[in-house]
Amino acid sequence: YMEEMVGDAEKCREVFERWMSWCPDEGAWLSYARFEVRCAKAEAANGQQANMAMATEVMKRYVNEYPCAKSFLKLGKWAEHEARDIGLARKVYESALMELEPEEARQARVFRQFAAFEERQSEYERARVIYLHAIKMLNLEERHPLSSASGKQNEEDLIDEDITDNERHKRDELYKAYVAFEKKHGNKDGIENIILTKQRAEYNKRVAVDPRDYDAWFEFAKLEEDHGEPSSVRDVYERAVANIPPAEEKQYWKRYVYLWIYYAIYEELQMKDLNRASDVYQACLDIIPHSKFSFAKVWIYAAKLFVRRRDLASARKQLGKAIGLCGKEKIFVEYIALELTLGEVDRCRALYNNYLKAMPHNCK
Repeated sequence: YMEEMVGDAEKCREVFERWMSWCPDEGAWLSYARFEVRCAKAEAANGQQANMAMATEVMKRYVNEYPCAKSFLKLGKWAEHEARDIGLARKVYESALMELEPEEARQARVFRQFAAFEERQSEYERARVIYLHAIKMLNLEERHPLSSASGKQNEEDLIDEDITDNERHKRDELYKAYVAFEKKHGNKDGIENIILTKQRAEYNKRVAVDPRDYDAWFEFAKLEEDHGEPSSVRDVYERAVANIPPAEEKQYWKRYVYLWIYYAIYEELQMKDLNRASDVYQACLDIIPHSKFSFAKVWIYAAKLFVRRRDLASARKQLGKAIGLCGKEKIFVEYIALELTLGEVDRCRALYNNYLKAMPHNCK
């Protein structure tokens, strides 16, 4: 301080260098850098061009001495606002993500400050890529659904990652910053993606609380069918049908069975995959406890799919098996209608005979 007051910058610099040799804390390095800034500004006041090279070099040495997220962010901010070196600032932020240890590079403040920097430079696509990379890496889509009903995170959702409350708050703020960014700079697709992300998070939370909330699974699957990829739709259906009703009573299975039916219809009509649709029906039939109850509609839909696949032998075999395991009137009616359409009168007679034996008191 004394050497600077008397205007001897070189001796002041020597004192700082002697101080740095003792590996002081970050405050000493920042004091050194601020001294170099004052020197550069003094040169500018004397009509010379301000040279921030010395100050920038001190900041780089500081980062090398303390390689952590905090020091990298300070250097990035320094390069942007003090040195006015946008290229250096961008290089610093990129280095922070690539060179720091994972626990340092994965901090939410690193991504947020980097994205905010790119936004200030009007590099909106670069900022968006940074936000999306952070959301994917930190799994923010499910952790921060941004709804008033789910402001508090379940402890169960966070047990897989040991993070502090402060870091959890910063991640929440990072996701909110991304939403604000998309609202400000995003197009229609970007805004829709935000809404879909929120809805997916809410549905995931609903089915996590009650895995047998089949109405939630129906809505979730419909959302993915309308906006998601085929792999996402199949994933939702597979997760849904894995939640078998708790008791072998038909009243608990009525809604559940429709998950299988909708799954098969999606595969047939949307994906045009008749083989996969047939596999879905077969998997459903394998799960139903036919010794206690059955569902005629599943047997009939599976058989009609075989007809559309031009596999009459399998359709007949399916309906014959349905008569043996289910034996409902609806199956006889559909089987007879099929054979009548095909002109197989003898088969119709045989089916009517079996129909009458099974239900002799039926007036029909």
